[in-house]
Amino acid sequence: MRRGDDGWTAELEVQDAEHSMRDSATAATPLEAIDLVLARHFGLEPARDAALQPPLLELQQRIDAAFLEGDMRAASELVESAPPGLRSEPAIAVRAAEIDERSGRLPLAERGFEALAAGGDALPAALRARASYGLCAIAYRRNELERAQASCDAALAALDGLDEPMLLGRAWMLRGTIEDESGRYDDALASFGLARIAWRRAGNLPGEASVDNNEGMAHAWHGHFDQAIAAFDRAAATFERFGVQDHLASTLAAKADAQRAMLDFDGSLASSERAWRLTPRMDDPRAVRSIAFTRALTLLASGDLDATLPLLDRYDDGRADAPPEFAVLRRALARARGDAAGAVADADALLERVVKPVDPTTDASPAWAAGVLIDAALAAHQDALAVRLLVRLRGAGDAAADSDFAYALDLAEARVADAHGDTANAEKRYAAAFARAVEAHRPDRTVVAGSAYARFLLRAGRKSDAERIAGRFAVYADRDGDAADAMIELYQRLGDDESLRRARQRRAGVHARIAIASG
Repeated sequence: MRRGDDGWTAELEVQDAEHSMRDSATAATPLEAIDLVLARHFGLEPARDAALQPPLLELQQRIDAAFLEGDMRAASELVESAPPGLRSEPAIAVRAAEIDERSGRLPLAERGFEALAAGGDALPAALRARASYGLCAIAYRRNELERAQASCDAALAALDGLDEPMLLGRAWMLRGTIEDESGRYDDALASFGLARIAWRRAGNLPGEASVDNNEGMAHAWHGHFDQAIAAFDRAAATFERFGVQDHLASTLAAKADAQRAMLDFDGSLASSERAWRLTPRMDDPRAVRSIAFTRALTLLASGDLDATLPLLDRYDDGRADAPPEFAVLRRALARARGDAAGAVADADALLERVVKPVDPTTDASPAWAAGVLIDAALAAHQDALAVRLLVRLRGAGDAAADSDFAYALDLAEARVADAHGDTANAEKRYAAAFARAVEAHRPDRTVVAGSAYARFLLRAGRKSDAERIAGRFAVYADRDGDAADAMIELYQRLGDDESLRRARQRRAGVHARIAIASG
C-alpha cells in the first residue's frame, strides 16, 4: 500500500510454489483500493463505492491512513477541514487528540482526552480505552509515572473482554515502559511479551517493531547493550519497510545512545546522523529536539567540536524556556576548548533550570548536568562553586531508589573530596562509583570512574591498586581517550618504557572523546 498524488495504490502479490503474479489498483482511500484490486483479481464487482460510503467512515479512513503513515500534517488538515458535526464525533475526536499528542501539542491533546474520558460508560469502551491510553502517554512524557500507570491501568480495564488486539498491544507496551522506568525490569519484559502477542494477533508488524524498540531501551537501561542493539535493528528495519519515519528516527537515536555507552563512537555517529537526517519529515518538535540532543552528545563525545556548535545555537538561544540540556552541552564544549570561564558561566542558575525545568520533557537530568558543571568548576579551580553545585545535587534525587543518580552522586562527591584533600572520603566514593559502573555493565561509566579512581591511587603511590583498577578498563584504551590517557599515566608510574611507547602510539588513533558527555 502506498500513497501518491492520484490517491492510494494497493498492490497484490499472489504466490505458490512455482508461480507468482502481481496486480494493483488506485482509489481515493486505502479500503477502496484494496476492494478494487481484490475484485480485479477474482473477477468480481467492487464491493465498495466511494459515493455510497458514509461521510464519517470515509473521513475516518482518510485520517487513519495519514496517521498510520506518520503524516501528522495531513491528518491534522483533514480533521480541521471536516464539518463541525463530524469533528465532534467521538471516533474523530479521539483520533484528533492522538494526532495532537503525536505532534507534541500535549496541552491540547490532554484536553481532548480528558473530555472523552469524562464521558464514562456513555462512550464505547474501545474509545474510552484510547482516551485513557492517551492520558497515560502524556503523563509518561512528563515523567509523571504514577499518574501514567493509573491511566494505563484504566485503559487495560476498559479493554477487558474486548477483541481489540491493536489497543491491547499499545496499552501493554506503554505499561511495560512505565514499569521499566520504575525499576521493575522483569515486570516490564512480561508486559512487552503480552504486547508482542497482541500485535501479532492483530497482524501489525509496525506495532511489534514498537515492542522491539521499547525492549531495546529497557535492555540498554540495564546494560544489556548487545540485546538492545539487536532489538533496535529489528525495529528500524520494520519501520523503514513501512515508511514510519518518525519512529525510525527515534529508534536510530536510541541505538546511537546505546552505541555511545558501549564506546562505539563510529557506530553512534552513523546512527545519529541517519536519525538527524530524518527529522525534517517529523512533526513533533519534542521528538526532534531529543534526536538533536543525541546527535550533539555524540558529536561532542567523539571530539567533533565544530559540528556540535550549530545544534547548540539552534536550541540554546538564550530564552528562559530554552531546553537546558543544550546549555549544559555548551558548557562542556567551552571546557573542551579551554574556555574555563565559559564552562562555568551561570552554573548555579543553569543547574536550577535542570532541577526545576520549565518543560518536564527535557532530556537533561540533574545528575548528568551537575556532573558536567562540577567537573568544569574543579577544572577552573572554583572549588566553592563545585561545593555549591554538589550540595544542590544531593537534594535533587534519591540515591537509594535511582542507581543512575547514585553513580553520579558518588563520582561528584569523590571529585570534590579529592580536590579538597579528603582522601579517605574520596577513595570511598571513587570505589563506590566504579563499582556501580561495573555492576551496571556500562563501559562509558566504567572508563570515567575507573580512570579517575586509578589516577587517584597513582597519586597516592599505590601502583598495584591502580593497576588492578586499570585492568577493568584497559580493554577500552584503543577506542577511548580517557582510558588511553590513564593507561599512559600508569605505565609512566610503573617505569614500563616499552608499554608506554606502544600506548602513546595507540593513543594517536583514539577518539578525542569528551568524557563528561557520557551521561
